[in-house]
Amino acid sequence: MSDLVGRQMCPVCAKSRCVCIPDGFWDDPAMVEAAREGDLRTLLRALNQRGLSQRELAALTGLGQTTVGGTIRGVRKVTKAHMIADAIAGLAPPPAPPEREDPDRSPAMAWDGPAPALAPPVHTDPMEALGLHSAGLVRHGDSGPVGSWSTGMVYEQLRDLADRYLAAPLTEIAADLAQLSGQLEEWRHHRLPLTVACDLWVLSGWRSALASWLSVDRTRPDHAVAHARAAQVAAHESGHEGIATWALMCLRTVAYWQQRRGRAAEFAEQAWHKAQAVGGGAAVITASALAQDLAVQGRVDRAMELIQVARRALENEPTQDSDLGGPLACELPRATGYWAETYLSLGEAGLAVDCAREGLDVGRRSWVRNLGSERMLTLHLATGLVQQGQVEEAMNEVAPLLELEPALRARPLVLKLEQFGRALPLAGETSTMREHIRAFADL
Repeated sequence: MSDLVGRQMCPVCAKSRCVCIPDGFWDDPAMVEAAREGDLRTLLRALNQRGLSQRELAALTGLGQTTVGGTIRGVRKVTKAHMIADAIAGLAPPPAPPEREDPDRSPAMAWDGPAPALAPPVHTDPMEALGLHSAGLVRHGDSGPVGSWSTGMVYEQLRDLADRYLAAPLTEIAADLAQLSGQLEEWRHHRLPLTVACDLWVLSGWRSALASWLSVDRTRPDHAVAHARAAQVAAHESGHEGIATWALMCLRTVAYWQQRRGRAAEFAEQAWHKAQAVGGGAAVITASALAQDLAVQGRVDRAMELIQVARRALENEPTQDSDLGGPLACELPRATGYWAETYLSLGEAGLAVDCAREGLDVGRRSWVRNLGSERMLTLHLATGLVQQGQVEEAMNEVAPLLELEPALRARPLVLKLEQFGRALPLAGETSTMREHIRAFADL
């Protein structure tokens, strides 16, 4: 592989000379020109069309898989010059040919004395040498004292992890997050300028909030609480209200699944108070969760009012302060899950069914689908159908969920399935469904 990305061996084919790039790819002048122009999208699309998967392209370029997919589709764009240079270098393009000397060019101006001594060039092509030197400088800055390049790259990696959370196995997310966490921990031992130290607190806060949500899904409430408390510390040190909001939402979620609904409502109320300053998905999810908790307490008017507040909040674009992505973001499909359960708690089965169908319809048309939210919405839909007496239709909605592979069976999904099973009437035709749910939970 190219020295530009600092690898001795291709991460895909595990050879010192990469054989992943299709034969003849760099014989195409258009591809060579795209590499020289930094046209990363053209290169990724062409290689993807020739059989390289997004995962393979991510390994070759050093970019996140979500970033590769978004670049191919044209919904994302890598803008940092050093990241583009490193990514293209990972595809092993041919070196640029040496420039031909122009006979009509005026001779260079002479020095009034001996010419300064120059280091002998290592590369015959001066443009390649300059590119390598600049890339090496960036790499040196990122591997040494923490700087804006370093923190910026880690932030992009965190966002990529959050986006992948929606579809990748949790074991893979946990491994990647632990590796990134190790880098942040190493940086904490440096003496840093104040601005960089603040950036590091922000990154550590988002890391801890994401780890807290991961721990909920992995049924580790003790870890989830510890990570949420760490996120609160980071939010306090950095003054970041968005992280403070999501830390409280993580604590609220733990209390919710532990059936401590009064405590959950307290956390949701605190989170809603902070979220109003940052807006975005933080405001949407806190208003929605608070409505869900208040509905259990019978506070009908405020619960219904908060759903409308959350709907209005969806009209505002999220910001870097309000959302990270994945489980630390909230768009309509996820929000409708909270609203549908609120309606179910209020005995409004018809509203719950309509709300769940709205969320599922929007989710299935999204570029990036939140499959976890869609599964929970399906269960809310099925529970509403049972309450309306449409038991057979409800079981047909749930049946595909029972085929999920064990790696995708997050604990919250299992708990909701068990609640659905208890909601089924005890008639003979539902006994098989309840047995399937028990088997699903046992795995």
